[in-house]
Amino acid sequence: MAGLLDYLDWRGDIPILCDSFNEVDNLVLSQLSYIDFEGIVPGNFKDTPVTVKQASEIFFDSGLYLERSSVGPMMSEQILFMLKKIRHIPRFSGMKMTGYVNHVDRERETQFAAVTTLMPDGTIYVAFRGTDNNIIGWKEDFNMSFLTCVPAQEMALSYLKQAAVLPGRIRVGGHSKGGNLAVYASVFSGEEVQRRIVDVYNNDGPGFMEDTVKGASFGGFKDRIHTIVPKSSIVGMLLGHGEDYEVVDSMHSGIFQHDPFSWQVLGPSFIHLDGVTDGSRFADRTLREWIGAMDVNERKRFVDGLFEIIDAAECTKLTELSEDRLGKAIKIAKSWKNFDEDTKKTIQRTVQLLFQMARRNLRQR
Repeated sequence: MAGLLDYLDWRGDIPILCDSFNEVDNLVLSQLSYIDFEGIVPGNFKDTPVTVKQASEIFFDSGLYLERSSVGPMMSEQILFMLKKIRHIPRFSGMKMTGYVNHVDRERETQFAAVTTLMPDGTIYVAFRGTDNNIIGWKEDFNMSFLTCVPAQEMALSYLKQAAVLPGRIRVGGHSKGGNLAVYASVFSGEEVQRRIVDVYNNDGPGFMEDTVKGASFGGFKDRIHTIVPKSSIVGMLLGHGEDYEVVDSMHSGIFQHDPFSWQVLGPSFIHLDGVTDGSRFADRTLREWIGAMDVNERKRFVDGLFEIIDAAECTKLTELSEDRLGKAIKIAKSWKNFDEDTKKTIQRTVQLLFQMARRNLRQR
């Protein structure tokens, strides 16, 4: 079995100009958006870009990686191995990076980050980051279940239009929520930008509210959107999609297949399968029915209540929830007593509903 790092060993010595851009290259560049390039990659598209090699050298040789290595429990530490490796790989080392932004706003409940890579074939790849270690980013993900547009989607659209000042054709992509942002920004970017977009990659990213899908300008643009999910996908099957999806094999199981470094690679492409597993279909059906059984206001009350509980633990990073578990459990228990009865009932009823849906679908399965 071979994955993303093996691909770099196999084909990293072949320049893009000799072997054209492919779906695995897309995944490599999408992962660069998870690196904290603050002060390394310029944020202004008019400033001189830095090469991937230069960015990697600064990140590691200056010791910045020691304080900037936490991207969250859903992501693989192999991202760092990848960044260190590609500085020596001709296919990627000479590519140039610009437009790095990283924005977390607790008040607006948003987490957004992006970076743009300029490639030797004259195209640019606009990469949007998925959900990282910030709890507020996870809150924004849950908000997608009742909002037709979240702030990160608005920021992604604005970013793509700004990146369009760069010459050349455009590729847009991202992993997890980053894939959702890539699709959203592309389908709402307008005809002028869309004419320049050759591919949009949604790497196991969730879909959208039904109203968003209906209002999106997919049209003839749909064929340029590539939604890629692992065989037991859960995240990528969430909510509605206006496009078809492709299924790839993974070395992991269940939710851990969300890790793109587990996706199996053969030559210049992933190993594709005919469809997702029964487990993925079960999870997809259960979650869709669960969300569909609540109206928009009920979803909002549940999400707000759930994150009020998490706030009681006084954590800003997801990984902090695993620290001093007893102390955090005591804080959460105390906060629960202070919740109003309506919030308590909403949370309890919603959790019970999820288990009811799961039991019913499990019996049918």
